[in-house]
Amino acid sequence: MTESMPAQAMELNRLMTEAATSYNRGDVSRAEQYCRRTLAMFADFPQALHLLGLCRWQQGDLAGAADSIISALQLKPDDAQMLHDLGNVFSGQGEWLDAARAYL
Repeated sequence: MTESMPAQAMELNRLMTEAATSYNRGDVSRAEQYCRRTLAMFADFPQALHLLGLCRWQQGDLAGAADSIISALQLKPDDAQMLHDLGNVFSGQGEWLDAARAYL
């Protein structure tokens, strides 16, 4: 293991903490920026993809939200919260069958 691993883990933690804090404060644009910075460093980090999907959803980009959450689910397929959020996005698109599948 290299010495940079702890530094990378700390940076990942910092970025995701900032993303979540920004999102919870309602600063969706800032949260999205932190998610994108996280994904630039850790492309397959499901929590960042999920939160990016939530940001896109809040910004009205339902197709982008679905894409991001689906990407997160490909990495973490049994995550109940991600499935629930995907169902909500599909409901917002009027995709009732897809929403029901996500909820189940």
